[in-house]
Amino acid sequence: MSEPPTPPSSSSERDEERERRLAREVASRFEPRPDPEHLGKEASASSRLFDLRLMIGTLFGIYGILLTIYSFFDSQAEIDRAAGIHLNLWLGLSMLVACVIFFGWARLQPQKRPEPGEPTEPPESQARTPE
Repeated sequence: MSEPPTPPSSSSERDEERERRLAREVASRFEPRPDPEHLGKEASASSRLFDLRLMIGTLFGIYGILLTIYSFFDSQAEIDRAAGIHLNLWLGLSMLVACVIFFGWARLQPQKRPEPGEPTEPPESQARTPE
């Protein structure tokens, strides 16, 4: 067992010690503490789930698949009305390409958690001013 600290000899030393201890306690309350559960992780599952790139990519994929399938049932009159171009097919395929681009973007540049001291807004020198 360790011995308890010896009390300071005078009242001014006790007051100084009490002030230092209080300052340490107050400073420790305002220090950002890293979350041990998320240390070393790129992003939490909920932030990946609500990534807008994934939502937009999913919508492009669903509509692209539906348009591509629907294009196989186009009548000749519909194709002639579009100057002989299979619009549903080309738009469906282009939406599928957009889906792949959005998913690739989300995969190659995942969201990162901001550091505790990192500002969330751009500095004022980079902020746009209304004209």
